[in-house]
Amino acid sequence: MGPLSLDDLVEQLGISKASASMATRQLASWGAIRRIWVPGERRDFYEVIDDIGEVTTMLARYIDTAMELARYEIIEDDGAYWGEIPGFQGVWARSPVASGNCARR
Repeated sequence: MGPLSLDDLVEQLGISKASASMATRQLASWGAIRRIWVPGERRDFYEVIDDIGEVTTMLARYIDTAMELARYEIIEDDGAYWGEIPGFQGVWARSPVASGNCARR
């Protein structure tokens, strides 16, 4: 599939232009899609990153950033570590990764 404009996404997915715009911005910030220039067109077009190495790198960067933004605490009852990512209601971690980040803070 070739590059798609916001209008193409709206039509194919049956969503509002505002939703398509927000989704493309988020996906682009994650590195899952990229904005490209199409000769003769004034609109933005987007294409999916189909290189698995790039997608893996993008996901790793996203997770690292989220873990850096997380707030960490030690649970007094059992001494376990707990982390919560602001802006992601219901997303939390209780793992060795969280304990390592908590101990560094």
